[in-house]
Amino acid sequence: MVVKRKIEETSEPLKDTCFVFTGEMEMPREVAQQKVVMLGGRYTSLPSRRTTYLVAGNEPGPSKMAKAKELGILVLTEKQFLDFIESKSKNFEDREVVDLEYKNDDKEPIRVDSKDEDKHDKEYKDIHDKEFKDIHYREFKDLDDIRISSEEPWSEKYRPKSKEELIGNQNIFSQLVNFLKGKTDYKSVLLSGSPGVGKTTAAYLAAKECNLTCIEFNASDVRNKGELNKKIKNNLNNFNLGSNNGLERKVLIMDEIDGMTSDRGGLAELGVIIKKSRIPIICICNDRSNMKIRGVANYSLDLRFRKLDFRQVLGRVREILKRENKNVRDSVIQEVFMQGKGDMRYILNILQVLCLRHVISSEEINLVCKKTFMRNIFDLCADIFMKKKIWEKIDVYFEDYSFVPLMVHENYLKSNLHISEVVISSDSISYGDVVDRIIHGPNQEWGLSGVHAFFSSVLPSNKPLNKKIDFSNYLGQNSKKMKNERNLLTCFLHGYKSYSPTKVSYRMYDSMVFCKKYLRNIYLEKYEDCVKIIEEMGILKEDIENIIEICYLGGLKDVPAKGKSTVTRLYKKLKRVLPYFVEDTKKVKGEIDSNEEEEKVIYEE
Repeated sequence: MVVKRKIEETSEPLKDTCFVFTGEMEMPREVAQQKVVMLGGRYTSLPSRRTTYLVAGNEPGPSKMAKAKELGILVLTEKQFLDFIESKSKNFEDREVVDLEYKNDDKEPIRVDSKDEDKHDKEYKDIHDKEFKDIHYREFKDLDDIRISSEEPWSEKYRPKSKEELIGNQNIFSQLVNFLKGKTDYKSVLLSGSPGVGKTTAAYLAAKECNLTCIEFNASDVRNKGELNKKIKNNLNNFNLGSNNGLERKVLIMDEIDGMTSDRGGLAELGVIIKKSRIPIICICNDRSNMKIRGVANYSLDLRFRKLDFRQVLGRVREILKRENKNVRDSVIQEVFMQGKGDMRYILNILQVLCLRHVISSEEINLVCKKTFMRNIFDLCADIFMKKKIWEKIDVYFEDYSFVPLMVHENYLKSNLHISEVVISSDSISYGDVVDRIIHGPNQEWGLSGVHAFFSSVLPSNKPLNKKIDFSNYLGQNSKKMKNERNLLTCFLHGYKSYSPTKVSYRMYDSMVFCKKYLRNIYLEKYEDCVKIIEEMGILKEDIENIIEICYLGGLKDVPAKGKSTVTRLYKKLKRVLPYFVEDTKKVKGEIDSNEEEEKVIYEE
């Protein structure tokens, strides 16, 4: 027997109202926002002409308050907001009927009385405790309350089958089709954008429209240099004999290439494959700002997918819910959309989980919608400098505890800080460095991570930024420091018989002496004396150039090209016996011929 449940017209008492929250509230802001959404309202981060109410807690933002006064927006205190919500919730049931119709095996309508309500409340509490993680495995007293669905995920079931079903980015899709038809000079295309915007789907639909056979490698495949050579080499030809005795064209799809950074030599080999390939290659990534992606982007058509707009998503979601015979309020769809940041795959999966129940409550929506997003380091840095509670900033720190302190150290002076606040923040970063040394010391005191989070990230990020976020210079400077130390040690070991026995005295005295002498001879055009210095000290020409770069920031940039080339020619004519192995590593731009033998000279004594 089919039972139909009516949806009350008054199920959205806050319809067409918009709230903005500012300041510190006793109630968590997420809970207040959820109350608004479940009553049919919506909330935004900034006040506008469409804003109905501004809810101000302790220490409200002055800019928001000024904007509200300018636009004539009604300002509510937290107590007034709670009273307002309570007045609107008197005749409101904080549960929403999801099923429009369903089958009852007992052929009797389901009657909901007070006992059933108590039973439902107990089951809701159990679900809250387990946060919906084991929803498919728990035993319920009333099996009609939750149906275990064996259907495929909605994100796969309703995956677009044609160009018309794609949501947004139609112009990008047209450019992708033109690329596959050979209307551009590129051999590959790079599709980038947030998760769930349709990059992979667009790639398959474009290949289908151009009658191309797809060969895909994604993050589940091993994609290092050796595996790429082995698997892709045989597929680089443009045509294959198809099943209908015709010619079958192919396209190579490399999905999630930003995950190839852990595959040794994978991205570098992909760049070589792109240059040699005779078939089109589609590369897909989420993080376009990744430094290692730039090597592929330089040889590819760069197409960036934009995030989906709620108005675009709403129509598609309504259509899917109608096909599934489900009812979910637009305000709930908007909340899921905002939690998912426009990720269509996430939106459909969450709605499918919510629709496993006949009736859903606001707390269940809040629990199911929780998701941790993989954010890049710039988003984390911007987030930690916002006005948040201490524990919220510590959560941001733990999303990437290696890079967040470096980004804070690079950007904390871009806040409006008084000189006394600069001192406090700088001291805090110093204390954080002390704690970091203890954490990574012999005893591995990882229990101090929370202390490190506070000193290195929370306290220095007390004020908001007012300038563009820059990437940390520490990585580049640390790499340069390690390179200089390595070059210094190499030169010291090569000529240890000619100068002081310690590396410190060598760096502070000996290196400065022979570097000045070497440069003076070049400027005086005494090139034979330059080579004589190298020969007497028993070092290489590369050694003295590296030491000059360390001792003098400019290095050999100001030295005339004629002098450098003359010294190089004389040095190559030098014949001597050295007590160490020398390998000539030449930097060659472009591809290195595999048949060309590297010049290696071994000197022994």
